[in-house]
Amino acid sequence: MDFDLKKTFTILFIIGLILIYLPYYKKDITFEKALEKINHKNLNIPISKLNIKDFISELPDEDILTAEEHTLLFSTPQVISPTAITRKEAIYDVDLYFKTLKSSYAAYDYYGSDEKFSHAKKSVLSFIGDNDVINVDKLKKSLKDSLSFIPDKHFYIGNYNLNLENTCRYYSNSTLEIFKNRIGYYVEYQGVYYYIRSINKDENIENYLNLSINAYGKLVYNLGILEKYFGQASSKLNIVFYRGESEYIKDIDLKLSNTLSDESTSPLEYTTRDDVPIISSREVPYNIDIDGMDFINTASKVKDSPVSILDLRGNTGGDILTALNWINEYFGVSSQGKGLFLLLYGRSKDAPSYYDFNTFDKDLKTLQLEKIDAYYYEHIPKTKKELNKNLNTIFVLTDKKTSSAAEFFVEHLKDFENIVVVGTNTYGSLESSNVELGYLPHSHIEFSYGNWLRLYDEKFFKEGEGIKPDLWVNGQDALDLTLKLIENYNLK
Repeated sequence: MDFDLKKTFTILFIIGLILIYLPYYKKDITFEKALEKINHKNLNIPISKLNIKDFISELPDEDILTAEEHTLLFSTPQVISPTAITRKEAIYDVDLYFKTLKSSYAAYDYYGSDEKFSHAKKSVLSFIGDNDVINVDKLKKSLKDSLSFIPDKHFYIGNYNLNLENTCRYYSNSTLEIFKNRIGYYVEYQGVYYYIRSINKDENIENYLNLSINAYGKLVYNLGILEKYFGQASSKLNIVFYRGESEYIKDIDLKLSNTLSDESTSPLEYTTRDDVPIISSREVPYNIDIDGMDFINTASKVKDSPVSILDLRGNTGGDILTALNWINEYFGVSSQGKGLFLLLYGRSKDAPSYYDFNTFDKDLKTLQLEKIDAYYYEHIPKTKKELNKNLNTIFVLTDKKTSSAAEFFVEHLKDFENIVVVGTNTYGSLESSNVELGYLPHSHIEFSYGNWLRLYDEKFFKEGEGIKPDLWVNGQDALDLTLKLIENYNLK
């Protein structure tokens, strides 16, 4: 009897010790649990609460481009700009440019309407002043400076350059691996756990911790932040660690995440590595071209694979219709996206050249756009109770150069289960487009803007910040690390 009591007491004592110390043990992150959280997050991406109809404008005829003016701006072949033009020619160019923005720039009212654009125009006219001769380069700079309030990354004057300056870029430390148990987040050093109390004096430390992949394909947490980029190659975080009653303060260096090297040889490649099919795409080709059909056909090549990789790093965009048709080919159903969509079409007295009259009605159906006004069409995503079914897992690779239609592609893939985005945040150019490309008649200054407006909840997307990945890794390493993760968790 005494022996049985002693044995029972010993067992209970051991169980008690296990219950006390169990929270302190390292708890590995399973891929299944991570995927469950990713699916839950994608299902609950909020939709912007703005009313997109608030950005519809009715204009008198004198504010709308005539067919002659439209032809003058958008059908004139590109020529080298002169060094200088007359004052009269400069004023004509400026008047016509601001007229075309008011007439057919879909984001005109969203970015401030007449109040801001009229102020910008006055600033340029003030630059011209009473000067008889106007330097074209200085006129171009005056236009750029006066319209710098526009965050639209597609909007440009002079020439287009995918410039990463003044965008949010990712800075991280991948050498310090961080784990989590029921006590909190910690690092392990020589078998001892040091927990994180605060980062930059902020106890909401999850704001600085991102799920990542280590060199062995294992899911871990890394320190990382998004920071406005002005050329800096590094950043820093101040961390307070603790163990028991003792605190340890340390500055941790963060490095700028690299984008994919520009050594890509082809805009579209289909390969396999370790029996994993990989589609590598550096552009989203136009839907009606042979290249567009080749792109769409890659969906049928991978849709029966339990795991595949869609590499969109360095993909600077192209045709959103191609992206939607790829999705239709792979899943057999359409996607609705996460953004409010407003299209302004046909208000100028000549139709935008981007659309083919023979396919316009079909394109509207693909984009799920409905006519709501004489010149406006809209799409409002509906709240869903579940994601569209997808039995496979698709890893989508992104970096800071993933932009425009490629971002649109990522956005719409998130309507489906088991889509895992790996890399860094994207470029951040979804609010409008650059389908309206023209040249001012006298100065021959190139310009571009979009005839649609897309609005998102800022938790999901901000212009210049982009779409955030699910697994944060250096853009240049995203493919290799994803393959290691697939191997480590036996996902094939």
